[in-house]
Amino acid sequence: MVLEAAAAIETGQADVALIVIIRQLEAFGFCGPGEGGPFVEDGQIALGGSHPVTTDGGTMSFSHAGASPQMLQRAIRGVQQLRGACGPLQVPAARVALCTGGGAGALFTAVVLLGRDVD
Repeated sequence: MVLEAAAAIETGQADVALIVIIRQLEAFGFCGPGEGGPFVEDGQIALGGSHPVTTDGGTMSFSHAGASPQMLQRAIRGVQQLRGACGPLQVPAARVALCTGGGAGALFTAVVLLGRDVD
């Protein structure tokens, strides 16, 4: 990849899709404009963080099947989290799942908000 060569890094050392996640965190109000990078660096999107993201590894490591299947994968993972069916990658006491699929430089975003009844 030209970007990786210019940055003198090897393939796999950079997640070029992360900017989409950062932009969505800011756009949805989870952090302020320009605060997405530090929000991510502080571990807020890690499994044990305040806002776990792509607990199956996301499309970079799980699958990148195109826009429609990609969004379906996000919704399926959201349902699995809400059911408590994610084994070691389970978000404890998951009650809400915000499933998004953005692309083309954030020219579009598909959003599905899922939730479960609280016992």
